[in-house]
Amino acid sequence: MALSLAVYLFVRLYHLASYPIYFFTDEAVQAVLAADLVQAGFRDFLGNYFPTFFQNVYEYNLSLSVYAQVLPFLLFGKSILVARGTAVLLTVPGALAIGLSLRDVFRTRYPWIGILLLSCAPAWFLHSRTAFETALMVSFYACFLYCYLLYRTRSPKYLYPALVFAAAVFYTYGPGEIIILGTGILLLASDARFHWQQRGTVARGLLLGLLLALPYIRFRLQLPAEHAAVLRLLESVWVMEVPLTQKLSTSLGYYTLGLSPMYWFFANAHDMGRHVMGEYPNLMTWTLPFVLGGIAIALRRIRRPEYRAVLACMIAVPLGGVVAGAGITRILSMVVPASLLAALALDAVADWLARRVGPRVVGSALFLGLSLVSFGLLRNALVNGPLWNRDYGMGIPWGAPQVFGAVKELIQEEPDVYVFVSPTWANGVDTLARFFLPDGAPVDIANADRFTAQRQDLTDNMVLVLTAPEFEAVRTDPKFADVRYEKLISYPDGSPGFYFVRMRYSAFADALVEQERLERLRPITETVEVGGRSYTVEHPSLDSGTIQHMFDGDTYTLARGYEANPLTLRITFDVPRPIHELILTTGSMDIGLTVRLYGVQGGEPSVYTRDYSGLPDDPTVTLAFDQPPAQVERMDIEVSQLGVVGPAKLHIREITLK
Repeated sequence: MALSLAVYLFVRLYHLASYPIYFFTDEAVQAVLAADLVQAGFRDFLGNYFPTFFQNVYEYNLSLSVYAQVLPFLLFGKSILVARGTAVLLTVPGALAIGLSLRDVFRTRYPWIGILLLSCAPAWFLHSRTAFETALMVSFYACFLYCYLLYRTRSPKYLYPALVFAAAVFYTYGPGEIIILGTGILLLASDARFHWQQRGTVARGLLLGLLLALPYIRFRLQLPAEHAAVLRLLESVWVMEVPLTQKLSTSLGYYTLGLSPMYWFFANAHDMGRHVMGEYPNLMTWTLPFVLGGIAIALRRIRRPEYRAVLACMIAVPLGGVVAGAGITRILSMVVPASLLAALALDAVADWLARRVGPRVVGSALFLGLSLVSFGLLRNALVNGPLWNRDYGMGIPWGAPQVFGAVKELIQEEPDVYVFVSPTWANGVDTLARFFLPDGAPVDIANADRFTAQRQDLTDNMVLVLTAPEFEAVRTDPKFADVRYEKLISYPDGSPGFYFVRMRYSAFADALVEQERLERLRPITETVEVGGRSYTVEHPSLDSGTIQHMFDGDTYTLARGYEANPLTLRITFDVPRPIHELILTTGSMDIGLTVRLYGVQGGEPSVYTRDYSGLPDDPTVTLAFDQPPAQVERMDIEVSQLGVVGPAKLHIREITLK
């Protein structure tokens, strides 16, 4: 087993920074948040020691994976090797748990087969070489299963570590919450008689479970709306205004996909390019007969609890995708029961052969063959992986170490330089900058758009790092002159990737900027449907969302003004109506609000004005109208951001008229 673990580790650690070819924001954020946690004295913004979850940009979805990076950060700082290496080492307990399950519980002749089968599963090979939290969750899931099997077959006391690992699964990754709850329910039902026989141990286990749940209870009490917000961000069908039957059928479709052999054992186009290895399937196609054989063995021995437990895991894992959609990161835990089942069948074949040609010969051949599969996978990934998918950019966000490494060199060579890095080639480029660059580095996340809407300082000590399409756009933009690039970073296929650009404004820039500003000030007229009524709305330019988002009854959606401050809406109703109050939800800001109501009788409007200060994030305010017109045919709503003079991007989440 030690040799199999050595193969497993080598295949993961060798040239770890080279594959996957990208270093993604979801990897960098683990170490960045770990550093923030240390600097904040292990408190969150609410003052809690050792927070339960950490905010990953918009959602609270990180926990133990951040804590795992704290000690490595303190010892070695931030680097790809440290972040990924830490994550790789934390997958070793999961691989070992699979081997130990086969040795101690299933009593197979060659228990190390499970470790090598796990090692050569393409989906696991890729994700276990990243710092994604999903791999850590899978490792904890394997450890949970091993401890539960020992609880059922060796000693009831193993229930306690099983519960600890179950809690670790729950806290590490959002889909793990559903997977471990589903697994627990199935195991509770499957082994109900045994649990009752061990009710003293189970009762103490319930107390331990309550203790383990306290951090989650604290989080839900302090931030009760966060889970719903995450589901909205993920566009889950369960927060949409659709019939229950549609929600159930959608989730059933996700579940069946998570069980489908076509998804697991054959190349598919369902998962994003950065989560697959070229044309490799998620699990090697040649392992399908062994997984099916393992299922047959488990069904034949269904009366034995260890086999029921593995089948329960296989049934529970696809639940990780039913809420927000099936995807390999959400149901990656399938590699645990798949490796165990395949190992059971392969070991049965090997045992039959061993009785005929000798156990050493068979064992050596199996070890050599499975190891060569892992080594072949590693070689192919390192040699051909950079060219498997050439959708560089948001699809394959290649370039973080290359770009920020070059930026760091530039800053060292030119201490007075200020660098703008485009945000359009990856999610969370600001997080990547914090990972690779020291605090206070003269770097901002922006592209040439920063300089086109209105004139900004643009000096020769400013360098813009632009993608190839962005460079071509500024090169042909008449607002700019003397556009020149000093460095080009090419993508792995040799095509242009990133240009380091200096430029200045042209003689025509001021006139063109003013012309575009006047164009944006021209009001736009649109018609929206609100509660069966038709509103004709005149509004300024928006650069995000639509006017309908202001009236859709959903405070999660929004429309953002391009620059108008105040932002004025002129609403004409198809049929005059009474209005007694306005409820407004905006982005985080202090609000100045003025409303003018025009009655059907004509004359001067009724004007209502109020300022709102010291508001919470994304505030909702109410303006009641004293003695409004009986029937209003038109109203003007003027929203301003207090404390800001001049252009601002105002976020309007919802407007409700009553």
